[in-house]
Amino acid sequence: MPRQSQEAAVQAREEEVPTPVATGNRPYEEAYWEVVFAEKTNENETTDVPLCVNGEVLVIQRGKPVIIPQRYLECADHTKHEIISQDPGKDRKTVAWVQTYAYTKIRQASKDEFTRFKQAGDKATRDRIERMQAAQP
Repeated sequence: MPRQSQEAAVQAREEEVPTPVATGNRPYEEAYWEVVFAEKTNENETTDVPLCVNGEVLVIQRGKPVIIPQRYLECADHTKHEIISQDPGKDRKTVAWVQTYAYTKIRQASKDEFTRFKQAGDKATRDRIERMQAAQP
């Protein structure tokens, strides 16, 4: 491939990559949100909301305000399941797609709030840490 074509190809690829949004004079900073995930509506739904982004898992309690990064909200936005209807003697058809982990945004939060919230954990996390510390000599 001639050098000029390689440079054009590299430039074309660079133009396809979205540029992170700058905040003031600082580079891209992820947004954090305080949200509340909807309660279970039937017995088939999970008690907690497990969200995984790039191998990092957050298990979030339903019905309680939590602070999480935007990337986990995007993950929740992509969790959908279909509602199917079938009348006797007819084929099944998809009636709608419903968000599996619906949530309500309360307010924008900061990274410091998220860090404090995550370090504090919930009662189950604190109990587990306490048991681990008690088991150490």
